[in-house]
Amino acid sequence: QAVDQCECKVDVDVSIITDRVGRTFSVATLVKASDLEQSRESQETAFAHEIIARASDGILAIDETGSIVFCNAAAATLFGRVNTDMIGTPFGFPFSKGSDWTSLEVAVKGEPVYLDMRTTPVSWQGQDATLVTLRDVTQRYEAETIAAMHLEAMDASANGIFVTDTTGLIKWVNRAISRISGYSEDELIKNEPSVLRSDA
Repeated sequence: QAVDQCECKVDVDVSIITDRVGRTFSVATLVKASDLEQSRESQETAFAHEIIARASDGILAIDETGSIVFCNAAAATLFGRVNTDMIGTPFGFPFSKGSDWTSLEVAVKGEPVYLDMRTTPVSWQGQDATLVTLRDVTQRYEAETIAAMHLEAMDASANGIFVTDTTGLIKWVNRAISRISGYSEDELIKNEPSVLRSDA
């Protein structure tokens, strides 16, 4: 039987086996390099999909019509939904392609959720799309809000209050301390608290 001859790169996998009577054989498996490369690419693609699916950040792919074509579990959780239910629905939030982190506020079961959002142009199944990364910053936002309220309360206090950094220099003063000490804010900042000591 005639066999077409051609040159192609192959990978050889050799295994040693022993039969029932103790004879040893070498078994060689030849795999076309192109087939092996396709297998490796498939494995790498599957691995990348697994990473995205398990990412702690919410990840969405939005097509040119503004519809969601991919949604990982973390993104669905941020919106209080199931990811399969989100496929094909409008994203519903304005965005520009290739933007830095921006803030987004959504309501989930009546409660506000604060998100940081970043977008990146990508190709999805041969079509232009936008990759949207969402990060839940609700706890950070709430902590910053509380800190701002505390700072506002200290600034409104009738008593003089100042804050120092780790080196002992004044970092912040409230309005009352200037009235009490006679020093302006600029005169106190970056100075040691001893500047407030009375010479009397």
